[in-house]
Amino acid sequence: MNQIRLLPEEVVRKIAAGEVIERPANVLKELLENSLDAGAARITVKITGAGRQLIQVSDDGSGMSAEELRLAIQPHATSKLVQLADLQSLKTLGFRGEALPSIGAVSRMTITTRRASTSEGVTLTVTGGSAGTISPCGAPPGTTVTVNDLFFNTPARAKFLKAEATERSHIMRILEELALAFPQIGFELWLERAAPWHLPVAKDPADRIIALFGTSLQEQLLPIEAETSALQIQGFIGTPAAHQPHRRFQLFFVNRRPVSHRTLTHAFYEGYRGALPVDRHPAAFLWFTVDPAVVDVNVHPTKREVRFSQDRMVHDFLSRTIAKTLETHRLIPAIPLPTNAEGGTSGAPAGATLSRDRSMVGGSGDVASFATLLSPLPPLPDSSQLPALIPLAQLSQLYILAQAGQDLVIIDQHAAGERVLYERFWRQATEGPIPSQPLLVPEVWELSGSAMKLVEERLPAFEASGF
Repeated sequence: MNQIRLLPEEVVRKIAAGEVIERPANVLKELLENSLDAGAARITVKITGAGRQLIQVSDDGSGMSAEELRLAIQPHATSKLVQLADLQSLKTLGFRGEALPSIGAVSRMTITTRRASTSEGVTLTVTGGSAGTISPCGAPPGTTVTVNDLFFNTPARAKFLKAEATERSHIMRILEELALAFPQIGFELWLERAAPWHLPVAKDPADRIIALFGTSLQEQLLPIEAETSALQIQGFIGTPAAHQPHRRFQLFFVNRRPVSHRTLTHAFYEGYRGALPVDRHPAAFLWFTVDPAVVDVNVHPTKREVRFSQDRMVHDFLSRTIAKTLETHRLIPAIPLPTNAEGGTSGAPAGATLSRDRSMVGGSGDVASFATLLSPLPPLPDSSQLPALIPLAQLSQLYILAQAGQDLVIIDQHAAGERVLYERFWRQATEGPIPSQPLLVPEVWELSGSAMKLVEERLPAFEASGF
């Protein structure tokens, strides 16, 4: 039987680094959080080789003295906690004091820093967890952390990294999240050898959303705001008509911390119940402000997950707030049923309405009377793959209502139109060259930084598709 022994310090540090540093994006997240906690007003990021060759974060924050720099690379050295009780009132993004030592254990890291009150800075290099000598140097106020050759001494971890395009997309996601969490901070990104991407200071979150994702997305969002004595919600949610095939535009922040939380996600979709097609997803940019004492951020080494002491209260309040917002904007309309000659409703009890929670689909309802409430539609084209449909009306310019025998068929006209175009493009792509025609006036297409990188990498596929 093997004897129990203490692990060597080098092994301990690499194991700890593995819990915090999974990929280059994790390095960027930790460094950005340090800069934000240091009170930076402007942050510059440089990335080469999708983060494996270089990750550099420079800020104009408070900086460090030589003694603080010596401590900063030691495990669990932090300026954000003094005693256990401080965990109940955390207002910073970082607090464990494990970011810099974890990064230094699996890279060649150089830290250059200077406090504004001093005339010169100091610099220190850490290679694979082994620290050099602190030296004086010229430096502007703030801190610059340069990480080279990530995972150079842990090849087993390096081989699990994905393609560079995938790693860059994770890097962009981290930057987008923290830029949204702190719109009052200016960011600059130098990604590979491309021109720098500037995010100027935004006066409010809406301007930062526009800077990141364009006006077309922002125009499809509804403002949302509500609060109780324990919880405040602010932000924007997407209209049901602007649903997406993915969850990319769903971001939740708890006390400015980007988080993943099952309760919040479930409550969010509960608020949209009955308003979305299957497998479609609305946008959400939601900021939750709670008393730090009722949320536990010390759940996971990456601090990505949080836990509320009152999960049910948070869940119910969020779902009700979203449903109320949609109803206030009449996006889930209540439609009164037509009345008959006796003053009652046709095929339904008095006072019944059509809403997301009530149905008026019946076997013998007064179809002609119901159709008079809504805009008429031209007849639908025949299709051998569909039952014979009798178009009745259009609802909210979103859905086509049609009769098939004794059934009411509801067609999402936007999804149907997309399917028609998809089938047409598919036939063109499989049967021969896709015809294309230059536009007299170019169409401007607004993209986020990460989406733009993806388009650039997939440009041959776009060109083969006629674009």
